[in-house]
Amino acid sequence: MFSISTLILMAVYANAQNNLPDFAISSNLSKLSVCNGSSGASLITVNTQIDYTEDVTLSITNIPSFINNEMLSDTVITVPDTSNLIFDTIIGATPGVELLTIKGEGIELPGQDLVYYDGFESDDSGHPTISHSLDIQVTYSGVVPEIAVLTSPVDMATRLPRTDLQFSWQPVINASGYLIEIALDSDFNNIVEMAQVDTPSYVSQLTLTANRYFYWRVKATNDCGQGIYSSVFTFKTTYRFCFTTPTEIPDNDSNGVNMTFSINEDVGHLAEIELLLISDHTWPGDLTLTLSNNDVSVLVMDRPGVPDTEYGCETSGIDATFSIYSPFPVEDECSNSEPGISGFLSPTDQFDAFAGSDFIGDWALTAVDNAEFYTGKILQFCIFPIVLLD
Repeated sequence: MFSISTLILMAVYANAQNNLPDFAISSNLSKLSVCNGSSGASLITVNTQIDYTEDVTLSITNIPSFINNEMLSDTVITVPDTSNLIFDTIIGATPGVELLTIKGEGIELPGQDLVYYDGFESDDSGHPTISHSLDIQVTYSGVVPEIAVLTSPVDMATRLPRTDLQFSWQPVINASGYLIEIALDSDFNNIVEMAQVDTPSYVSQLTLTANRYFYWRVKATNDCGQGIYSSVFTFKTTYRFCFTTPTEIPDNDSNGVNMTFSINEDVGHLAEIELLLISDHTWPGDLTLTLSNNDVSVLVMDRPGVPDTEYGCETSGIDATFSIYSPFPVEDECSNSEPGISGFLSPTDQFDAFAGSDFIGDWALTAVDNAEFYTGKILQFCIFPIVLLD
């Protein structure tokens, strides 16, 4: 025995599967935002599918608690045609998000090869009917939204990429959108990028200038108006060149593995570099890492924890930035929690060996596993050039 709702679904499914005449309901807006005491509107369209010619009756079957005086300009539609949905909001209602549902009902065309069961929906004349519903999400706000709280990049972040830079902030209650601004100055007199987005995140569409500071802020918006701007965060970009192919390190193999990529962008002559390295190796104390460019090679890490311990650092994982400016030698690093090697660390040999050389060319990282059993991969490494000033 089938339920009425199951049979309706079967008929609609049969229409679609058997290419029978049908109709479809759509709206110019799938989401609406309204403010305390304001009105809302949407254009409802009913289109024919496969020469459907019967009238369609529209009704509002689900009404949000904060809406009144709702109506459709036309409730009987000769397809294809439209009807205007309009409504008012209740002053002082509870803010929130609810669905408004439009139902369309029409008569099955005669001669269709369908079986109709007892209890199947029909009109007053006994003709079987088909129906479709459309949900419109309505957000009701009582006041302008509160201040957005920025999350990423954190304030004063450095070494950020110039392209595809991601911004995020905490969602703001009752916000229907957000305005993000990125500028060259903290007063936002020189805005380089501005965007209106629906979600609390944004990916920059620009290639930002390297080695300079930028400023960013966000304000939330809704139908009641715009909130005030968030606090201002600043960040610094850099040249960033990455090898991002996860590469297995051969276990207990003195030849190791060599990961090479070519850099063709002329950033000038090097003063220094910094290196970001991420690995999931389960015993970092097994590893020796060497960075090379043209004829210059620098030992980045040489079995941290050895010879103070026989086998070195045993806590899985590496997620560290190596820099001459760090006072913390990598050989002394081994955390009790993963990743075992992390933070801002000084390499075994200093990167000033690269100073004055041309950055263009092949850069290679060689990873050697010096003991058996524990294994892992280099997940990625990135080179940040620090160039000599002209």
